[in-house]
Amino acid sequence: MAKLSMAQIQKRRLNNLKRFCGSTEYKSIQKRRNKEDPVITLIEDYGVIECRVAKTGTTTRGSILWPLFHNEPYKKSHPTFDEAVPKTTVSEFIRGKNFRKKYPFRYLFTRDPFERALSGYFDKVLHLGWLEGKNMTLEQYFKTIALSSTNNHFRNQLSICDPCLLNINFVGRTESLMADMDILVNQATSLHKALNFTKNKLDPSFAQNKSRYDKSRFRELSINRVFDFIWAYRYDYLAYGYDPYETIRQFLNLKQRD
Repeated sequence: MAKLSMAQIQKRRLNNLKRFCGSTEYKSIQKRRNKEDPVITLIEDYGVIECRVAKTGTTTRGSILWPLFHNEPYKKSHPTFDEAVPKTTVSEFIRGKNFRKKYPFRYLFTRDPFERALSGYFDKVLHLGWLEGKNMTLEQYFKTIALSSTNNHFRNQLSICDPCLLNINFVGRTESLMADMDILVNQATSLHKALNFTKNKLDPSFAQNKSRYDKSRFRELSINRVFDFIWAYRYDYLAYGYDPYETIRQFLNLKQRD
């Protein structure tokens, strides 16, 4: 079978998202949407917005886009807290006149739900002591986030950014971040006028995701808990085209390697 081009892959992602946005499943989550008003980034001079989803390579993308907002060399800074990066809330953006015309390019990045959850555990819980602290087991963690979480690093991705409401027209993935950013910067937008970026060259000073998994932790995690997680995050799988069976295969593989 011939390998798909990045353009074909992007078309497939958008078609999948379009089907989800017109589905009864999307209508059902609209009814129980939380009241939090997500923040989006405005790249004003280029007609671009990003709705940022935590744990999808946000810091890496922020480092790539740094020259758009700063004249000085890159300093490690999360774009969410960078005061030089223009932001607004989704509700204010939607209420604005001609927002689609002013910002024709609207993108977000997603990540495999299971990989994203594991990254949250090893980076934020074990390393930084979030949620119930560094002694929290993987079984306890997955039980907690499957029931509910108000922290954007652990919540489902659709509850952070609603791609249907924003009419997102480019879906990148953490798994192909550099290739997607290459298309975004150099082909789909005019950002290349201000950015010198190629997918095969990244300044070593740029922050990158360096999650490392301690395989022994998977002794504590049961297959039933993984099933509960998949069900709780099922709409992320559905909207963004991730395969829940791949999550099960990955889990079983990690258990066997332990």
